[in-house]
Amino acid sequence: MIHPPHISHLDVQIGSQGKRKSLIESATTTLGSAQVWWGVVVVIVVVVVVVVVVVVVVVVVVVVIIIVIY
Repeated sequence: MIHPPHISHLDVQIGSQGKRKSLIESATTTLGSAQVWWGVVVVIVVVVVVVVVVVVVVVVVVVVIIIVIY
C-alpha cells in the first residue's frame, strides 16, 4: 500500500513533536526525582562505607589473631 507523500510528512512531523514532548516530560520527571535519587545515592554511599569499615575491621582483627597465635 502506497501512502501519499503529504500524509507521511505529517506523520513524521507529529512523531518528532511527540518525541520532543516526551523528552521534555522525561527531563522534568528526572528533575523532580533528583532529590529522591540523591537520597538513594547517599544511602548507597553510607552502606558501602559501613561495609568497607566492617570488612577492614574484620581483616585487621583476623590478622592480629593470626599474628598473636603464631
